[in-house]
Amino acid sequence: MKLSTYIIGKGDTIELLAQQLLGDINQVDTLISLNHLRYPYISDDPYDQYANPKGTVFLVGSYTNPQSITINNINNVNIMPNDTIFLSEGSSYGAGVVQSISGSTITFTSPVQGTYDSGAIVTVFVNQQNITTQVLQTGNTLLYPYTPNATANNTSTNYSLVFGTDWKLDNNGFLVRANNDIATVSGLDNLAQALRNRLQTALGTLMLHPDYGNELYNILGESNKLYFTGLAKYYVQQCAIQDPRIRQAEVTNLTIQEDSVFISLSVIPAGSQDPINMNVTLPIGGVS
Repeated sequence: MKLSTYIIGKGDTIELLAQQLLGDINQVDTLISLNHLRYPYISDDPYDQYANPKGTVFLVGSYTNPQSITINNINNVNIMPNDTIFLSEGSSYGAGVVQSISGSTITFTSPVQGTYDSGAIVTVFVNQQNITTQVLQTGNTLLYPYTPNATANNTSTNYSLVFGTDWKLDNNGFLVRANNDIATVSGLDNLAQALRNRLQTALGTLMLHPDYGNELYNILGESNKLYFTGLAKYYVQQCAIQDPRIRQAEVTNLTIQEDSVFISLSVIPAGSQDPINMNVTLPIGGVS
């Protein structure tokens, strides 16, 4: 089989690449098999680069670039030499290979970069040397079959497949019911709902996903400062493009009225040229 290569770009997903490179979104399994991929297939989240977690415990004490750490409940996970330990807290994260275990103390083969306080999340993964699958990142190379006569047809993209289906939520985050069942939302509407949820979640509030959310909440108390609007727009845009399905985001308007921030946002999904325009309201007094 003759192969071609493609460099992964920001916003690429395996479904969109199957459509773009092979002309058929249903050919995702071809790309997954050829590149030995595992879910989520393409991700810039460093956590996703490690496979087969054993469990999660928490850090005891504060550390900067630690060579060894102490954790709680060490007996809850069967930690072995050569396992990988992933530390995460806020925007700090790092990974190290276990050299030895003594009581509740783990020593690494080399220091783990970053600063971590007591209570930081410690995820234990199996020995990664035995893992034969991968998750691609931006800048990595994807292999795909060379098909000179195939024509990618982006205009026929099935967005329900690309952007998925989820339960539909109302503006307060409650499930919507329809026809005696839970209503669903698909395609671009599902993407818009997921983006709204991300924007309305304060960064760092989801313990297992510390990089998920909107950093704007950290400066809502400074809304009277001159720099607030510019910094707020930046945080919203950065939050939006965290979603790998978003290629570009622009805040077209941001205003403060009484106890809320009103945001008008235009985003362009990966694999599309058509923007999605949406409005999001953030309460200054807290997370909705």
